[in-house]
Amino acid sequence: MYAPVLDRPELKFRRVVKAHFAFRLLPIIRVVKLTAKKVMIEVEENLYAVKREIELSLTVTGLGDINSGYSRFGLSRGPRVCLDFRREYSMQACKRLGNGGGLVAFGAGLTMMMALLDGWLPVGMACSDGESDKATIDSASDVIAEIRLTRALQEIHPDFCWYHPRVAAIPGRGTNGQPLIIMTLQKHLRVSDFYSGLFYMVSRDMGRTWEGPREVPELGWQKQPDGSILAVADVTPGYHPQTGKVIALGAYVYYDRHGRQLDDRPRFSQTAYAVYDPVRDCWSRWQILQLPEVEKFNLARSACSQWLVEADGTLLVPLYFTPRWSVPLAVTVARCEFDGEKLRFLVHGDELTLPEMRGLAEPSLAKCGAEYYLTLRNDLRGYVTRGKDGLSWEPIRPWLFDDGSELGSYNTQQHWLVWGEHLYLSYTRQGANNDHIFRHRAPLFVAKVDRQSLRVIRATERVAVPERGAELGNFGATLVAPFESWITVAEGMFFGQGPHPRGADGSVFISRIMWRGNTE
Repeated sequence: MYAPVLDRPELKFRRVVKAHFAFRLLPIIRVVKLTAKKVMIEVEENLYAVKREIELSLTVTGLGDINSGYSRFGLSRGPRVCLDFRREYSMQACKRLGNGGGLVAFGAGLTMMMALLDGWLPVGMACSDGESDKATIDSASDVIAEIRLTRALQEIHPDFCWYHPRVAAIPGRGTNGQPLIIMTLQKHLRVSDFYSGLFYMVSRDMGRTWEGPREVPELGWQKQPDGSILAVADVTPGYHPQTGKVIALGAYVYYDRHGRQLDDRPRFSQTAYAVYDPVRDCWSRWQILQLPEVEKFNLARSACSQWLVEADGTLLVPLYFTPRWSVPLAVTVARCEFDGEKLRFLVHGDELTLPEMRGLAEPSLAKCGAEYYLTLRNDLRGYVTRGKDGLSWEPIRPWLFDDGSELGSYNTQQHWLVWGEHLYLSYTRQGANNDHIFRHRAPLFVAKVDRQSLRVIRATERVAVPERGAELGNFGATLVAPFESWITVAEGMFFGQGPHPRGADGSVFISRIMWRGNTE
């Protein structure tokens, strides 16, 4: 007969050993954490210039920008990672900063130790789950030099959370020849897809400081005679270099007084646009992009979509459309002309359909090399296609990793980043220790796309914005400077009126994708 479990000598020995080492190690762990915190606070309070230099030199940044829990160190719980700290950038920064740089490097080292002790992960690393832990970034094919996480805004409010932040960059109109950055965003009013009028923020120094949010009265709600509200949601701004204006494209939506969307009238949801003049610092009122008067365009939206300006000044605007909600949504791309004030429809291309669930929606368009690429939302999985002219398309195919497995992005949008001949996708997906997140909409990833196979290269996947308990599914991606793209997203605070235990605090994040020094 076996001895009772509690009386087995070998188990007693193990318990004694574990207790002994736990007793010895716990004070050390506490000292390490307190020392790291003290060092980092000293850096934040007394070495502001050092901190800014480090933000320009380290992969793991945002020190002092994220002020809840371990997130003050740029940390977040998430899937397992392959470390890619770009040590050479850290060392170069420390040499330039002398003793101050050494202090920051020491603090960063202690922070890394804390991460290992507590299972917390730095932002901007190569990220994967499960067996792909072993993967490493292929430096020959990946042209992301580093990722820097900063914050434009933070607010927790009982009545709303900030949502849909997206930016446009106006070259040369910022400080010392930098671009002027315009960020549009709206208040999510705690009812599904119920949004305020448009707000915007301005940065003249590449996101170091921000003005706003400012409400734009011309772009607010329009009360209707029947008591309903006409609003514009899902806005994406973009710069039109031929006229020097910014065009904001979104979707007209009718709400009842409870925030429910109405479809009880003809043309119940259309594509809206407004124009920002940076010289006069003013916005036009919302206008409607007039499409052919056919039933299939009763709903015809450019919503949460990346659109393009061609060399001749015409726009390629992705749309999703349907005659009524009971018919699956289809996608097309419209070519439009813009004269600085009015946007006019010219023609639309192929109609892409999928008789599965609600069909296809929220298309985003990019041009890389001589080809155009379109990514598409569906309830079950994301889809992708490509074409030669931005209007004609190959048959759509599901998004896959290069090993043939499904990407796992579903029922939300994906967006493109283009750097020279290199094509990247930003997305959320399941399978990242994120089953507790609504529709697996966090963390936010970025990875390179193989343009020949149209598959995501798993070894290049990184976390662009970490998961902190809030969803990150509605975001934007934009090239803002010759060597820098931004992914912008707000934490969806739909779980209560305070910070999430994992760190989410209503932050509007900027994930700064820093490209290598050439486009080849």
